[in-house]
Amino acid sequence: MQDRSPGAQPATNRELTPQEGEQLIVDLLRELGPMTTNQITAATQQRGVHCPDSTVKFLTKLKAKKAVLGGVDRQKGTWIWWVEGRAPPGGGPK
Repeated sequence: MQDRSPGAQPATNRELTPQEGEQLIVDLLRELGPMTTNQITAATQQRGVHCPDSTVKFLTKLKAKKAVLGGVDRQKGTWIWWVEGRAPPGGGPK
């Protein structure tokens, strides 16, 4: 029997194509604003999918393509990701 409790993982975890992965990540960041790598991983898992590579490798590729932006948030001590127009407070890490 499938666990339907809040926070339960879906039964499937389909690997996205690179195009699907890019669209999902960009959509998540547009909708939710800046996120950590762990938050993005959790959001994709909640949707029953995962990035073509490890999340951090895939995000790095998207950053190289300038599809997403990223940097260290020194205040939080973690890497954060965002899209143009949804920069973190203060305009993003320096």
